[in-house]
Amino acid sequence: EASIINVSSPTPDGSVDGEVEIKGNLKVKDTQVEGNFSATSIESVPQFKFHSRNNISARLDVEASANQTSSIRIKNNQGYFDIKRLYSTTSLQFTDGTNTPLTLDGGNVGIGTDSPATSLHIKETMTNNADNSLMTIHGDVSDLGTEKVLIDFTMTDSNANNYPQVKIGAAVSQNSDANTQSKEGSGAFVVYTSAGTSTVDAEDNTAERMRVD
Repeated sequence: EASIINVSSPTPDGSVDGEVEIKGNLKVKDTQVEGNFSATSIESVPQFKFHSRNNISARLDVEASANQTSSIRIKNNQGYFDIKRLYSTTSLQFTDGTNTPLTLDGGNVGIGTDSPATSLHIKETMTNNADNSLMTIHGDVSDLGTEKVLIDFTMTDSNANNYPQVKIGAAVSQNSDANTQSKEGSGAFVVYTSAGTSTVDAEDNTAERMRVD
């Protein structure tokens, strides 16, 4: 059974001016909270659950008033992270208050930029006169042999056609099986293209056309 203690200055309409502490389970239905609300757990694994009944999808709405940003803050002793919906744009941002590493805006994804101009827009501050890696594609297997890591380029319309049309990527070892540990550290750049030899939808007819060791 739940118990309510530390109620100060109750009013006839049931409102409370002060602090209310509830021990046990509290079930709340069709309730609107105005102002600050804090839920603290003393469990070893704190949980705050939203449970929906009668086959209705569970939902947590975070709604700001007009011309205000709505956000959820995730915080621990290392700092905080905000998930924000900005009122001035259509974007959803993930930010620590200083950096905004991820932005979703109108179907575009921005990494390192809060205004992505394409489906995937990656931005990073570069070091002058140095090699700068902006993205890593990492393939892992128990023992390297003749594997390749590829990026597919696919173009489609209402017709059935072969795709992907082009692939580019990296091959482990140079023109041979990586059958020694030293060969596993070598690699080549490869280009695949398709001649479009059939009309079977989604059939992959690409073949390696170029290799740069």
